[in-house]
Amino acid sequence: MCGIVGFTTFRKNFDNSKEILFNMTDTLSKRGPDEKDYYFSDNISMRT
Repeated sequence: MCGIVGFTTFRKNFDNSKEILFNMTDTLSKRGPDEKDYYFSDNISMRT
């Protein structure tokens, strides 16, 4: 089963976006094994 998590922000310094996204991803681990692909930019972080 798949899941998508992500968020957007317009703060100039958002240094812990990867940590937040990885924690969000951990909440999906009970759904089963999936491929993980991450996308990070200045304003968007997501995992598909």
